[in-house]
Amino acid sequence: MLFRSGTSQTVKVVTYENLTLSGTTPTMAVTNVSGNFVTSGTVSVTTGANLAVGGNLTVSNGTTLTTGANFTLSVTGTTDASGNLALSNTGTKSFTGLVTISSTGNVTSASTGGLTFTGGLTINSSGQFSDAGGSTIAFANNFTNNSGSTINTGTGAVNFTVSSNVAGNSATTFGGNVTITGTINVTNTNSATVTITGALNGTVSGSIWIQGANSDTVILQTATAPFATNGRFDGTTNTPNTVEYNVGGTQTIEGTPSTYWHLMLGGTGAKTANTAFTVNGNFTIGGTASFNGGTSLTQTFLGNWIVSTGVGSSPYTYTTGGTINFNTPASPASTGISGSSS
Repeated sequence: MLFRSGTSQTVKVVTYENLTLSGTTPTMAVTNVSGNFVTSGTVSVTTGANLAVGGNLTVSNGTTLTTGANFTLSVTGTTDASGNLALSNTGTKSFTGLVTISSTGNVTSASTGGLTFTGGLTINSSGQFSDAGGSTIAFANNFTNNSGSTINTGTGAVNFTVSSNVAGNSATTFGGNVTITGTINVTNTNSATVTITGALNGTVSGSIWIQGANSDTVILQTATAPFATNGRFDGTTNTPNTVEYNVGGTQTIEGTPSTYWHLMLGGTGAKTANTAFTVNGNFTIGGTASFNGGTSLTQTFLGNWIVSTGVGSSPYTYTTGGTINFNTPASPASTGISGSSS
């Protein structure tokens, strides 16, 4: 069914097999489109009821689809956002198929209801995504940012519920807590920087964050140690990669399991080890940060120390005792200690 008019129309409330809206600003309280739902032309429409789309959703360039009041939106097929998809107010929004934001697309969430991307979310070059509402986001597939700019998921929690990739070529910031749910792997294959502002945790011991080969950096910006409750980092399956602790204040360095590739400390304050660990690659202390080796722990460094901190005192301290091992394997690598601080 096609509705097209230069003036406002009221869309009859029935179940549509396929529905296309074109024109200006129709009024719509439709609850069920069993097939495909398309906005085209210059139409701007706000849903007036809970809406379920059984096929694909297409928000064409130049159009706007807004969820009204406290209404839910569910899409079984794929979603192509080439126009503006505004997820407003409360009410859950769930997308079973892949959601693709094109170069002209903009998906905004001012909703406090949950967002679920079962088929994943891909943001193409110049596409935009934001979550100012702070809603909880669930990913059951890959989250790919190729937008060319930093995408921030907002302050709401992000939950990964199946093994997925954090992929793409553009910086991504998780502004809230990130939880890996169950015995699954979340692999960072993003070639730019991934920043986690909240706590990174798992629900079971098999919840694993894996750094991908040649992935740039994952930056941890919370005082809480990652995987403080359950789960762990894997920085050795794919190499090289970098983990950076960088916050304006003290942080705890997670050492379970005990191996990093490149490890960087930045921001300010002491970064304190809670267990023994090994750094296979380079260990860098920058900003005005310092490294506290913890309580009676042994830390092993197989690569270079690069100390360029402006902390103004010794960049290395320990709480009670402490051992630093350089080049302990049978065939030691070359280790250099360099930088601008002593």
